[in-house]
Amino acid sequence: MFGLPLAFTSPWLLMALLSLPVIWWLLRLTPPKPQEEVFPPTRILARLHEKEETPAQSPWWLTLLRLLMAALVILAMAGPILNPEETVLKGDGPVMIVMDDGWASAQEWETRQKTALALIQEAKDSSRTVMLISATGHESWTGEAISPEEAERLLQASKSTPAEPNHTNTSNKLTQSLSVKKPGQIIWLSDGLSREGTKELSDKIISANSESSLYQAKVDDLIIIETASNEPSELFGMLARARSDGSQEVSVIARDLKGLVIARVPAVFGDGETKTRFSIDGPVELRNQITRLEINTAKNAAAVQLLDENNKRRLVGLISGEQYDFNQPLLSPLYYISKALEPFSDLRRSSDANVTASVIELLNQGVSTIALADVGLITESSEEKLTKWIENGGLLLRFSGPRLAAATHGGLLPVEIRPGDRNLGGALSWETPKALAPFERESPFFGVNPPRDVVVKKQLLALQEANLEEKTWAMLEDGTPLVTAEKRGAGWIVLFHVGSDAEWSNLPLSGTFVEMLRRTVNLSRSSGKRQIQNETISLPPLRV
Repeated sequence: MFGLPLAFTSPWLLMALLSLPVIWWLLRLTPPKPQEEVFPPTRILARLHEKEETPAQSPWWLTLLRLLMAALVILAMAGPILNPEETVLKGDGPVMIVMDDGWASAQEWETRQKTALALIQEAKDSSRTVMLISATGHESWTGEAISPEEAERLLQASKSTPAEPNHTNTSNKLTQSLSVKKPGQIIWLSDGLSREGTKELSDKIISANSESSLYQAKVDDLIIIETASNEPSELFGMLARARSDGSQEVSVIARDLKGLVIARVPAVFGDGETKTRFSIDGPVELRNQITRLEINTAKNAAAVQLLDENNKRRLVGLISGEQYDFNQPLLSPLYYISKALEPFSDLRRSSDANVTASVIELLNQGVSTIALADVGLITESSEEKLTKWIENGGLLLRFSGPRLAAATHGGLLPVEIRPGDRNLGGALSWETPKALAPFERESPFFGVNPPRDVVVKKQLLALQEANLEEKTWAMLEDGTPLVTAEKRGAGWIVLFHVGSDAEWSNLPLSGTFVEMLRRTVNLSRSSGKRQIQNETISLPPLRV
């Protein structure tokens, strides 16, 4: 007021200062003459010469003091505020608050919440309604005009959502709200990041109201875990930050299922860098225990990466019943299988060509999956050991071949098979090679697109049974099973009705074959349901 850093919550009470002249006039009134009473019997009183005199008017200094006290009382009742904040709200009508309440807002959520509450309080003081819109689609924030008290209650009960704000949906919701009632001012509390639909939302806010305001959060300390992958030699990932100026060092903490720290590794951003790499070395058994990665200084959902069964590297034992020839690996029935398994698992090969000895050796190494490549005969003792291991959560992965086709005993098979094999496209066959049919929704392979240039030339046929359809994970275009599986206890037995590369065309190292094996191996020591793939959040570019 008058250039001074002072404001009043109830300025209308200052009108009482106009009454000071009246108070001054009342204070100057001469008091009434006292009434005289005769008291003759008391002579002593007659001898008293000092008499109390009542002045005709109050002294000037006493009048001034009384006027000053009255003025101070009036000023105090008006609610003075020293260094008041500048009024944010402008215009008339409802105040609309659009808030980015996604994962990037968690870092400074309390500050953003206090800012919104201050805006609501200012709207309350000016008797204006409030309209709330959430960028993550909060159900209670309908965008309708509500009282400031109701808006304050909703905001105090809200928290940042660990999700990506959808500015396209927010823009559509803003359009719906504007069609019902036009606000007097729109205030957007942005998280400072640009994403799909951000420019559209910004343009719509500006065009809808000339009094629109933008409050952008600080993103200097925003760091996220962009990717994480458990590879054969290490678990590594990429970190990303919003700013690029200056060097910065953070720590990535790895925890197990109980929350205990397994590893703590540094990650350094160089000057001008927005991304950096971190790695965690150690045995695969130790890395498989990691279920949570987090950045020590960041406080947002994208700074935490949860690792599930898909991120664990399985120990896969390989058995073919033949001595592995390192000089001629292409001749081994395990060559293409091992090449497909290497990217996501640690392979263990037995040094013994005997199947019984190989089973014992691999089980002692704690493998979670055993792949049998064209193994026909399994001894009774090995079958007992494998059955117990499967029931405890192991996965037996079998591939067909001449020896399996000639086997007469199928105790460790998900289905009964016909003796011999089926030739497709051979000189004595009327049938042509068959392509893969689309995977059913109930199959673990659902979502993988089978390539049309991959065909099968030879397969083992399954005998018809009542629940054959339930056991079929993949089939050829003529409806015959290509992959069958059966759950035994906590584990699985899975049979690929094809084996060596001669039985496929263009498939052995294709992405489809690798993905099929990856999803199959991931079922070991898991629920057996179709796995849900991890989704990582990438840091969008900052708004300019």
